[in-house]
Amino acid sequence: SGVKTGPSVLVRPVAGAAVSFTGPLALDNARHLTLRDLVIEGFNAFWSLDVRCANHVTLENVGGGRRLHISRSENVLVKGGWWGNYGTRGEQDSLIGHGGSNCSPARSGGPSRNVTLDGVTFRDVFWGSRVSDFSPESHPDCLQLDEVTGLTIRNSRFLRCAQVFIGFYGDGHLRSVVIENNVFAKIGT
Repeated sequence: SGVKTGPSVLVRPVAGAAVSFTGPLALDNARHLTLRDLVIEGFNAFWSLDVRCANHVTLENVGGGRRLHISRSENVLVKGGWWGNYGTRGEQDSLIGHGGSNCSPARSGGPSRNVTLDGVTFRDVFWGSRVSDFSPESHPDCLQLDEVTGLTIRNSRFLRCAQVFIGFYGDGHLRSVVIENNVFAKIGT
């Protein structure tokens, strides 16, 4: 088809080791990349893991951070891992959709496309705190969707979310969304 692809890259711990990032990780314009068995804490960052303008990125058992952000990216698979555990004024939720700067000329922007979440856990958003205690900038969703075409969420869990398990804010920019075989438990604070 004339599309040039590069070799795939796998980043994972060596056998018997554990790898933990204590700051945010950005995958900006990443191509053909797989991250496996990594913990990304990033507790003082807006996004713990920011996947922006990427194509063919796989996250296998990656998580541990507060917020996952996927924007303007294509062909992203998130398999396993967990996100959440935040409750500080002004904090945002995990997001698939808009945000950030424009991409390289090869991918000028627009919605994320062909994103799959399989066996991911989103949990503990403001849990134990009253949502009314938070500023208007705080989002009480475990996961926010905005500007995505071709999204599948399956075999995943949404646990202890403040007010919303999944927030749909696409203003017409959400297309072809499939949600199947998930667990939604314990909404509220």
